[in-house]
Amino acid sequence: MVVLAASPLDLADTTDRRTVVLLLFVFPLLLFMAATVVWSAARRALRPVEAIRSEVALITSSDLSKRVPVSPANDEVSALARTMNDTLERLERSTERQRRFIGDASHELRSPLASLKNQLDASLYDHHDPAWIELASDMRIDLDRLERLVTDLLLLARHDEGERPVVEPLDLGYLVRSEMARRPHVAGLARSVDAQNVLVNGNADALSRVLRNLVDNAERHATASVAVSVKRTTDRVLVRVTDDGAGIPNDQQQHVFERFHRL
Repeated sequence: MVVLAASPLDLADTTDRRTVVLLLFVFPLLLFMAATVVWSAARRALRPVEAIRSEVALITSSDLSKRVPVSPANDEVSALARTMNDTLERLERSTERQRRFIGDASHELRSPLASLKNQLDASLYDHHDPAWIELASDMRIDLDRLERLVTDLLLLARHDEGERPVVEPLDLGYLVRSEMARRPHVAGLARSVDAQNVLVNGNADALSRVLRNLVDNAERHATASVAVSVKRTTDRVLVRVTDDGAGIPNDQQQHVFERFHRL
């Protein structure tokens, strides 16, 4: 016997169309919804980590009083935040001890330095030996340099503690000319000063200290000449200290503003 069976293709065509619609539209939509749910859950879970990262980015060596937020959930992220806060607290205590030591040491050193200067000045009146006078003059220069260093250390400690110098109007050109006129002459080194009278808001002691540091470095590395100028530009006042030395190597220039760094 031969049995013939037949079925219309409409049902198969309808199934194919439904499958195509599911593959092209419904499945990507479901995949997008699932990815959105997973992304939202991951972002919600990592939100405390981002809060910790953003807070740590605001912490600097001059201000270690900030702390990262601790999540109320007792999980690994909250444990990480507590560990970081403990580390920051230890760093802050260590930094405070260092600042206090610098300030106390600088303050204590000022008295013996002043006493040495007074004794040295008094001895110049009692001794008239030319060799002693020359030696005492050299010692006085070294004492002045050491006194400036101690003063700078004390200022550094106060600056790290948050103190800021008093700012007032001053003539920057006059300050530069006066400071350069007080500097001792360096043998074999030509020095030129071109300082315009420019009124600025600043602190005379701090600006003089900056100028002394720049000129000290320039005279130390110069070959034959050092030039200092004060010029007014369109939107600022430019103080330029130049020398004819070898200059700073390109790979070392980023270290110029690091404290106590020596090239």
